[in-house]
Amino acid sequence: MPKEGVKGAFSLPTVWHQAKPWGIPPYPSRGARKDARARRRRTRNPLGLVLFLVCLLTLGLAILAQKGAVWAVEVDGRRVAAVDNVDAVEAALAELERTYAGGGIQWRHRVRVVRAWAAEPVPASADLADELARSLGLLVTGTALKIDGEVKLVFNNRSTAQIFLSYLTKSYLSGGNARFLEQVELADVTVPVTRITDIHTALAQATGKTQATETYTVRPGDTSWQIASTFGITPSELAAANPGIDLERLQIGQKLNISREKPLLTLVTTEEVTRIETMPAPLQVRRDPNLYIGQQKVVQPGKAGQKEVTYLITRHNGVEVGRQVLAWKVIAEPIPRVVARGSRLMLASRGGGQLAWPARGYVSSRFGNRRGGFHAGIDIATGYGAPVGAAEAGRVVYAGWRGAYGRVVEISHGGGVTTVYAHLSSIVVSVGQEVNRGQVLGYVGTSGNATGPHLHFEVRVNGNPQNPLKYL
Repeated sequence: MPKEGVKGAFSLPTVWHQAKPWGIPPYPSRGARKDARARRRRTRNPLGLVLFLVCLLTLGLAILAQKGAVWAVEVDGRRVAAVDNVDAVEAALAELERTYAGGGIQWRHRVRVVRAWAAEPVPASADLADELARSLGLLVTGTALKIDGEVKLVFNNRSTAQIFLSYLTKSYLSGGNARFLEQVELADVTVPVTRITDIHTALAQATGKTQATETYTVRPGDTSWQIASTFGITPSELAAANPGIDLERLQIGQKLNISREKPLLTLVTTEEVTRIETMPAPLQVRRDPNLYIGQQKVVQPGKAGQKEVTYLITRHNGVEVGRQVLAWKVIAEPIPRVVARGSRLMLASRGGGQLAWPARGYVSSRFGNRRGGFHAGIDIATGYGAPVGAAEAGRVVYAGWRGAYGRVVEISHGGGVTTVYAHLSSIVVSVGQEVNRGQVLGYVGTSGNATGPHLHFEVRVNGNPQNPLKYL
């Protein structure tokens, strides 16, 4: 700016009249003052105004910087949060998209992010997502049903949860007491609105079954079959849940996976039940020497009795798992059924009806099932070379080698009755020979499949093995 201009801006130019001759100072005329004001308006510089505006702007920026610029998040036109970084808003919105996009809830259009000035505290991004969810109605407070410490179902309030438990209890309880096998508790939780369950859906889940896996530790004496039976699964299902493990060679302390269907909740009910039950007539058997073996006759038909029994029945989800007898009394005693069964052996005409012991010794193996299979006779242990006699008179129908039996003699006594003598060291009779009771047939040995000297003795009726001890 020219010096004249600066000077003009800070001076007041005037036009002075001539001084009075009497020495009074000259005074500017009215017209001169008007001209001076016009000149000042023309020559004034805007520097003062500029300086004023700069100061005002600096002060405003300082105030705004102190308060801070933020991003305001609004839901339905209402501000719910403010953050200093728009990335935090984007992260919160992305989290809501991931969490709630599959729920079929349209909420995106209700959220708006605007630039604003604020001095309030800035929430963390996690808090922002929760606050948005609450404001949008996506995150709600409900009542959780915890089973063994784990949240399984969430209801909109505690009253609904209690109604659900009441319905579940009534569906299985016809009387008596009820409790849950699992630890059940109710707790207030904040969850996505999509987690809220209605009573009908919850009942369907509770009464259905899900696949659950648990761990079992092998104990002394355990077998794969016993373990599978204990948990109500098949051995093949146990094997499928434990690939790579040889279930035939289990080790004590070994961990096995048990995979089976398990209900969400197990309601245990106990109930006292009194019932009238039938007492079957006991069977009494009498030996009748006048009847042949295989014959029988009813001496007394018998009659069933009745008794009143009170049980304590335990059920899991309505299925009985055990019962205990609390009391019982007989209402009508049963009358026994008496049957006479023949004990007379149908032998040759010269037989006496009772068989003689074919050798001296003791019974080392009895008739019936044993570890190696079914044993069709008895084994009489005695010394090697001891004589073997006929148990009753008859005719020799076989004398020779018969596989695992070794050297064998078989005698027919008539009426379909035969006796067999096996593992002989030697035979002294021949086929077709008639023998008497006690006559020597051969001598004890170890021929065939025998672990030591003994006589294998059988009694057969119509080809069917009978217990020899009943006839000796």
